[in-house]
Parts: sequence; C-alpha cells; structure tokens
Amino acid sequence: MKLIKMPNIKKHGLSGHPIYQVWYGMNRRCYNKNCYSYRNYGGRGISVCDEWRNNVKIFADWAFKNGYKKELQIDRIDNYGNYEPSNCRFVTNKKNSRNRRTNHLVTYKGKTQCISAWADELNLPYKTIRNRIGKNKWSAKRAFTQPIQIHKTRNYMREFRIVDGIEEQKCGTCGVWKKATTECFYKKTRLPRGISPHCILCSKIYNNKQNKKRDRSKEIKKRQLERKRLISKNLECYCTKCERIHYKNLDCLWTGKLPAYFICDKCKSKEI
Repeated sequence: MKLIKMPNIKKHGLSGHPIYQVWYGMNRRCYNKNCYSYRNYGGRGISVCDEWRNNVKIFADWAFKNGYKKELQIDRIDNYGNYEPSNCRFVTNKKNSRNRRTNHLVTYKGKTQCISAWADELNLPYKTIRNRIGKNKWSAKRAFTQPIQIHKTRNYMREFRIVDGIEEQKCGTCGVWKKATTECFYKKTRLPRGISPHCILCSKIYNNKQNKKRDRSKEIKKRQLERKRLISKNLECYCTKCERIHYKNLDCLWTGKLPAYFICDKCKSKEI
C-alpha cells in the first residue's frame, strides 16, 4: 500500500501546541486513506487549501486571529466545501454537531435549523419534536404550535380548598375534607393508578387489607409445602374441604387419580 507523505515542515516550533493537532487532524482526515474518517472527508472530495496544507504557521496565524481557543473545534460552514479561510470557523462542540450533513433540518417561518436547535429555541422536549416530525409525519407548524398533552397522575388529581384560611384536602376513598396540615395525608403510599391519596384512617384500612392478602398467600404456600411433605411420607393426607389432616388408613377416601386430591369421610357424608 502506498502511503501519502506529509509535507516537510521542520523547525516550525508548534509540534507541542494544540493548534498543531488541529492542523494534523485536518490533513489526516482529507489525505490519509487509513484514517477512519477519510470516507467522510477525503473520500467525498474534500481537501485542504494549498496555503494551509504546506505551512502550519500560516494556519496558526489565521486561527489565532479568528478566535481560536483550546476548547473550540474547527468547523466548515458549508459541509460540501473545503478547508479554507472563507469556509472555516472555530465553534463549540454543540454548534459543530448541529452543523452536520446527517442532521434532520426543519424549515419554519423562513428559518432552517436542526431539531435540537428548534427544541432549545421553542423550549420544547427534543423527543417530542422528533417523534412528531419523524414518526408521526406532522408538519412543522403543527409540531411546534400544538400544546403538549400532560398525563394526569396522582399529583394532578389531588383536590384542595381553603376554608377560613385553613387548607383542606379531599380524601380519595371516603370523600371527606380534612385539614391537610394536621391530618397529614400519605403522599408516598402505594395506591392503584387514578386514586388520590388516602387520609390516615383510610390508609390504615388499605394497608391492613394488603397485609391480610400477604398473610393469606403465605398460609397457602405453607399448606402446599405441608401437603407435599405428607404425600412424600405416604402416611397422612390433607382434605381439600375441611382443611384438616387425616390418617390414610382410617378416615380417608381417595376421590381422584392424583393422591393430592381427596375428601375425608365427614365431608363426603355432608355432600350426600
């Protein structure tokens, strides 16, 4: 593979300066085919003007006179133009990324810019504008002017009122107005969607119901484990109706193919 030699510029005194890395990267993107970014620069026919390519000092003098800073990046105003004094500037990383040819440009009221720039200017979420224009195929006027729909959550569904200078809040369960300061509504209680916060009394009732459900599920799991233990020993059986343990040889009658399902004599006599 034939490598392209860089121009011979010895004793320029800028090899340790950050501006040299800017100049070297600019030439590398345009002329070195082994560079990853060559396809987006030199592969598209973009080149560096002869004045800058042959002398780094001339490029450095132009950079210092045109607002070069260490935190800025060199940017081409026209993405299809070359690196030359009339087409280059130093901008921030944010402004440089908004001047890419792959950006989705939107024209509105005679002004053309990318979606992220419109989001900052109109104070709208970037993803909202992107989905409206890209996914939903809305026009620019509709995407920028239609208000955003706010989904109601528990914070928006709370009802407040002021009576005689006292702030009151309505309970979502019992519907009684109570003082928001003294009654202390539970704001972090786990509730189903669409239900406003409970007062102290209703929250206790709600939590008790949840605790009973948990206890019930624990009992069922314990019984299932006990049933497996008894069946494995093949000595005792568990009646599914009266929920009692019986000895297999005395008062237990099998009613199905599976040994786990049976009814004792007492329960069977009641059915008859």
